[in-house]
Amino acid sequence: MKILKKSLFVLFLIVAGAYLWPKPDPVSHVYFEGVDEPEVIAHGGGLGVRPANTLAALQQATVDQADVLEIDLQLTKDGELVLLHDSTLDRTTDLSGPVEEMTVEEVKKANAGKWDTPSGDNFADLAIRIPTIDEAFTGFGHKRWVIEIKNEGENGAIALCQKIRQFEMSQKVLAASFHDDAIQTFRAICPEVATSSSSGETTLFVVAAKLGLSHLIPMDAVAMQLPPNSSGLEILEPRVIQAAKDRGLKIHAWTINEKEEMERLLALGIDGVITDYVTYGNEVVEL
Repeated sequence: MKILKKSLFVLFLIVAGAYLWPKPDPVSHVYFEGVDEPEVIAHGGGLGVRPANTLAALQQATVDQADVLEIDLQLTKDGELVLLHDSTLDRTTDLSGPVEEMTVEEVKKANAGKWDTPSGDNFADLAIRIPTIDEAFTGFGHKRWVIEIKNEGENGAIALCQKIRQFEMSQKVLAASFHDDAIQTFRAICPEVATSSSSGETTLFVVAAKLGLSHLIPMDAVAMQLPPNSSGLEILEPRVIQAAKDRGLKIHAWTINEKEEMERLLALGIDGVITDYVTYGNEVVEL
């Protein structure tokens, strides 16, 4: 009995110490400097109305006044970064095969306008090509970006860092990746660029936030992209949002395409919506 009491007392001290542990200072980055209202982020460049990850999508999102352009990057066989969500061409173009086994010249033969957009439009007749990051930065270098590294490992991260520096975009890019190794590599070689949390970091933070212990979780990110729900668990709820705010972390909700859901989440205090429909987001934010 004495051993049990001592064990419980020690456990109490550990738990109490965890809750009373000093909170770290909030993070910040020049990427968010001057941003004082929720942002509308064009998912895939606004894939609801134009083929995803294309110059046509980026152009339309810019016309529609998206605050931020969100894109995905894949690495080709010859080391070029192209805007594409999937690791293969099969789903979104008229060609097939893994991008990592093709040169950029081969990838550019694909028609990225083959499939209908969610709005029901088809752009196959325009023969829209998959752009490189060079083309995207050249055409829309004045915009701010959320850029997801799709490749595991270090190669995609290294290539993106090089391109960001080449085009002097260090203050305009928020780098993201679901892969812990990719984002860790990126931070190590490109510390001047803002990053989002990886899947592992996000999961750990969300669980800790629900327990009131998020201040114990080390975070090198300055933002988190979160879905409202995952695996039946509510993610974007007040405890998680407040925990992020306490750490200075911006929260972007994805992928939100209904106005009522945008309104609900914005009322909870999120910092941006990642949406296929930029005009919907602007209508809600401006209310």
